[in-house]
Amino acid sequence: MLAARIGSSVNFYYEHSDYTSFRFGGITSPSFTQDSFSAGISVRYRISRLLAVQGGYNHTELTSDGGFAAQKYSRNSVFAGVNLTF
Repeated sequence: MLAARIGSSVNFYYEHSDYTSFRFGGITSPSFTQDSFSAGISVRYRISRLLAVQGGYNHTELTSDGGFAAQKYSRNSVFAGVNLTF
């Protein structure tokens, strides 16, 4: 049966980080916060009891504030692989 061989997953992640300032030698780094959100989907097809193929897509958004550490970017990634279960 084909449906018994196919599986999928959906994921969502959110992370908030607070970085405090620190001093090293004569240099002081500013404090800043960072927020990251990621969402993705993957599909798996079981070829046999031991072997499966998998592929998926992830999208990530990251923003941070604070002086020279301020950044904002998004990333898209696609992946594929083979799973061996033993």
